[in-house]
Amino acid sequence: LDFRQVGAGQTLAVVLLWDLWPLSTSLDLVLEVVDGSGSLLASSAEDFTGYPYAFRYLEWTSPDGRAVAVRVQRRRGSIEGRTIHLFRIGAGARIEEHARSDRSLLSPADSPDVLAVGAVDWETEQLEGYSSRGALDGPAPKPELCGPVGVTTRTYRDFRGTSAAAPHVAGAAALLASATPSGGYHELVLPRQQVATLLRESARAAPEIQPLAWGIVRMPRSPVEAAAPRLLGNPAFGLARWRGACETAEIVDAAGRRVVSAAASEWDGRDERGRPLPRGVYWVRCPGVPAAARLVWIGR
Repeated sequence: LDFRQVGAGQTLAVVLLWDLWPLSTSLDLVLEVVDGSGSLLASSAEDFTGYPYAFRYLEWTSPDGRAVAVRVQRRRGSIEGRTIHLFRIGAGARIEEHARSDRSLLSPADSPDVLAVGAVDWETEQLEGYSSRGALDGPAPKPELCGPVGVTTRTYRDFRGTSAAAPHVAGAAALLASATPSGGYHELVLPRQQVATLLRESARAAPEIQPLAWGIVRMPRSPVEAAAPRLLGNPAFGLARWRGACETAEIVDAAGRRVVSAAASEWDGRDERGRPLPRGVYWVRCPGVPAAARLVWIGR
């Protein structure tokens, strides 16, 4: 990959990943910086010899503004069928050759065990240009969710970047994870995957933003904002109440399965056959109005 704009004193930092994460004991790759004649200027071999993970990093500072190239060398193993990702870190020299905005997600956000968060403008809800994306042909589209940027907090005004979006979603996850019947840490019953499922199901769909799988997580501006999830119910008496937005409501579980029809403002935690449902997280929603969904905890 050719870099024709590395100015004097400018540092070129590149990251190499390949699809054998985390351990790549069978395949060893090396990052190198070479000049126009192919002479070696820098190599990752010195710092990563014997390193067992599918990750390499290399920094090189140009002394004179020359044109250089970055190449990947195979030291051991077969490269057949493998996909490699090369990223430039920081500002300055650009990779124009083979540039792919839909494969710009870096580790660890590309892991299937990580909930990746994109950034959308608070007012326009348009995906920001710096918001990275994962491959559509991967295990699942990435990022899974988006959070707002351009927000105002107690600390920052017009807070932008994924530094704003990711904490917004993390805060929503923390509220869900802490929503036990009595609020005690030792009574936490929501597993991580269920919290992720609830975040996805509560996010407002944004089909115009591709390749996102779910939508935008937005915390409520006020306690009665209908478009955001709310924790309701009275576990001590096994009865959940809410402010009705429709004449009848549907109760669904975290997987989106309908379990019962309920009155417009309360539910006793039982299914249609009168059997008490297990303690957990359920949704009450107005039929045909997904944005009116609210979170209900039943603690029988």
